[in-house]
Amino acid sequence: MSEAQPTSNITYEATLNAAASASRFPAGAFLDYAGLKKILEALAEMYATGDRAAEGLAYASLATTGRDAAAAVKRAPSSFQVSSHEAFLEKLDGELAKCDDFAHREVVKVKRELAELESGGSRPRSGSLDGDPEEVEGWRVDAVGQHFLEVEKYVNVNVTAVRKMLRKHDAVLPQRPIAAFYTARMHDMRWVQTDYSSVLVRLSRLYESKTQAAPPATDWGGVTAFVRATTKYWVRSEDLSAVKLEIGKHLPVLLCGGKGEGIMPDSQLVNSVYLDSPALELYHGRLNKTPGAVALRLRWYGTGEPTLVFVERKTHRDSWTGDGSVKERFVVTPDEVLPLLRGEFDPRAPRKKPYAPHELALCDEVQGLIARKHLVPTIRSQCHRVAYQLAHSNSVRCSIDTNLTLVNEIQKAEFDPLDDHTRKEPTLLRWYRDATKGIPAHEITRFPFAVLELKLALAEGEDQPEWTKPLVDSLELAPVNKFSKFIHACATLLPDEVQAMPYWIDDPALRDSIKATNSTLLKAEDQVGYTQTEAGRIEAWTNPSQQWARPDLLGPTRQVPQRETCFGRDTDVRGGMQKPLVRQKLEPKLIFATERTFVHWLHASVVFLTFGAGAMAVADGAAGTAAERSRAWVVAVALSVGSIAINIFALYNYKWRLGRIRSREPVEWGDPRGPAVLGSILIALLSLSLVLNTRRLMAGEI
Repeated sequence: MSEAQPTSNITYEATLNAAASASRFPAGAFLDYAGLKKILEALAEMYATGDRAAEGLAYASLATTGRDAAAAVKRAPSSFQVSSHEAFLEKLDGELAKCDDFAHREVVKVKRELAELESGGSRPRSGSLDGDPEEVEGWRVDAVGQHFLEVEKYVNVNVTAVRKMLRKHDAVLPQRPIAAFYTARMHDMRWVQTDYSSVLVRLSRLYESKTQAAPPATDWGGVTAFVRATTKYWVRSEDLSAVKLEIGKHLPVLLCGGKGEGIMPDSQLVNSVYLDSPALELYHGRLNKTPGAVALRLRWYGTGEPTLVFVERKTHRDSWTGDGSVKERFVVTPDEVLPLLRGEFDPRAPRKKPYAPHELALCDEVQGLIARKHLVPTIRSQCHRVAYQLAHSNSVRCSIDTNLTLVNEIQKAEFDPLDDHTRKEPTLLRWYRDATKGIPAHEITRFPFAVLELKLALAEGEDQPEWTKPLVDSLELAPVNKFSKFIHACATLLPDEVQAMPYWIDDPALRDSIKATNSTLLKAEDQVGYTQTEAGRIEAWTNPSQQWARPDLLGPTRQVPQRETCFGRDTDVRGGMQKPLVRQKLEPKLIFATERTFVHWLHASVVFLTFGAGAMAVADGAAGTAAERSRAWVVAVALSVGSIAINIFALYNYKWRLGRIRSREPVEWGDPRGPAVLGSILIALLSLSLVLNTRRLMAGEI
């Protein structure tokens, strides 16, 4: 559960009241923010007098305010200060207990309903429900999901209210701070501490059980190469559960190690150590999307020390080439990582599970890349990842990364004390940080949003699933074209080494997280970050989070920032998460070849027209008989009409070929029939001319 982000131009009391009015829960279940604020205002007025009037203080009602409170201060004994503050604390304790008990009761109701649905119970909530039992059960699952989202919203808005009240108290009464104590105490309570992710897993299983029988599950652990079209989005913490639930309706949660018998959390810890050179060569290649740009990382899953490490290489390829970007990987043990980085790892040595031939080739290429570019561990990302995927299909996959933390992993090379001292230069002794040592503030940054990735690996002729379109069109998701955790970490943690920054680094929503790490990256003034049309709608923006700040100005078609390429603009239109468009290679010379073919057809047309003009001159001349002039006129007309027909065909053929090139469909782009038809016509005409002239020769006319 996470803190909500209210609108800044209204008080949080109004925000809390609005949430209570719109909620299905009674208003009395929400935090009595107004009552606590009233007590605090009375305390502030009384404490403003200080100990000087202690001898004249008298008991006063906590509800007393204004002039009555000022007069009561002079009559109350000094012990009133302590009793009043204790009354505030008692009121706060009572409100925290009330919210904790209410949230716990509602969660118990949700889990009880889930247990009934999982056991096959069909008891309706109230009254009787007519209709198909499966539809009734589906309605009940949806109702449980909405109930859970209401509970989460209740927790978020009340936790935020408590935090704001604690900050207000410490600002008014700095001599008696309580924020740190009550924040720690609140985090130990059930309504804040309990991990409710298992509810989302159970709901996902219920939705999966309603679908038709699927083919047997596939083991994806042995897959070492992935080709997918990926789009990335930022998700606010208050929208996270709603997005998870919507995805869970269509894709089950992919739990590590299978489903298991018990209910497991929906996410697992993922650590990735990215390699780069001292000049951040890989960073700049990935940022500029250079063809063939590589990202190299070491990834492991779960808490504690790694047991298996996936060495992954991601290679970027431009879409117009017809080759999609690909991720390849092989597995090593933790004690094999340092030899791999030093170029001393032998993949062909005997091992429990020998490498396949393509893995051997990949390992050799990775070691060569590390040695050639002097790659070292540079950046580490850590997050909790929940993955959604059908067990039998890899065509659609979603992953959500939360609690994203990025760390500078550049470490000083040292001489190994266990070495034989034959090395002339120091070497790395660790490939990731020692968990027992602290991390300086300027070497760590925490990303404020969850990151959603939608990945498509569709077969030929398979379209994007319909259920994904309304999801990506919703305001809960902010599309961030080409977002990368590695790029963001380098730009934030290593600003002196980077030569260019990603466009999202200036987003106002990231200012607080960047300021905590390196305030020098922030601009003096926030940029507006969007382009507004005359109609007042936002058509494009620079800052992805701008859509949350001004959703009323967003147009129906919204574009995220664009990147110029040599073949036009590389855009990612909102809601436009598409399947891989390119299925056939498209080379730049293909456009020139099309234009050259068009010119050749025009040349043939000019040749026909030239002979037609010559024949017309003969037909209009005085020489020759009338029959000869008539024949010349017929030939001239035929050649002229043929020239016009060739011009029309050439223009149609040129536009037809350009259309196929733009669509990049895996079909014939050439025109095999045109030359054949033209050649056949020429052969027929030449044959006819030969026959006629032969007859004239035999008749003695020539």
